[in-house]
Amino acid sequence: MIDGGTDELTVSVGFPKDAKIDDTLIQQIVEDSIKNVSESETVSEEKIKIKIKVEKY
Repeated sequence: MIDGGTDELTVSVGFPKDAKIDDTLIQQIVEDSIKNVSESETVSEEKIKIKIKVEKY
């Protein structure tokens, strides 16, 4: 899920409690999130903060 305003976006990713999450998966989530935000948001040269929340449920 992507949420936010003009200068900050929050990307939330949820996994089941028993899911194995390693460094490689976290890196892929970060890369994919940045790519998706870049493709979906029409922004100028201004900087945007991206907060990525990885949660287990």
